[in-house]
Order: sequence, then structure tokens, then C-alpha cells
Amino acid sequence: MYTSMVALGDSFTEGLDDLRPDGRHRGWADLVAADLAGRSPQFRYANLAVRGRRLARMSSRYKASRCHRSTTRAPTWLALVIRASL
Repeated sequence: MYTSMVALGDSFTEGLDDLRPDGRHRGWADLVAADLAGRSPQFRYANLAVRGRRLARMSSRYKASRCHRSTTRAPTWLALVIRASL
């Protein structure tokens, strides 16, 4: 059972072209997290995706986040998705 999720990625994970009715971005990770949250009341989620972000910068952002500082708060699912723009 997943109790927490951290999503790292670029605009694809952030949801750049997938807008909610209120105008905020909704990426694939937000949809997965919403489903998982419905199964576990204590589910925690952080989408750390940033458009244009490269792998090295994603790694440093995760390390700087609170999710990485304590093994008791480490995510049970870490998703890293980077798409290649052609």
C-alpha cells in the first residue's frame, strides 16, 4: 500500500497543457495521487515537477525537499518522468 508519493519531472509531470477548471495545472501525477488518496486517508503527496527542469536539477530539488530529510517521511513511491521534446 502506498502512503506517500513524490513526483519529479518536467512540464509533462507538472501538467502544463492539462488545466483544471480553476486554471491550475493538473498533471498525470496529480490524477494518480488523487486515486491513491482515495484509498488511504493519511496519503501524502508532493508534485515537485517544474517545466524545463533537467535531471540534475530535479535531483537537487528532491534532496532539498522535506521528503528526503527523514527516513520516516520518505515517500513510498517516488516517480521520475522526463519526456523528450523533439
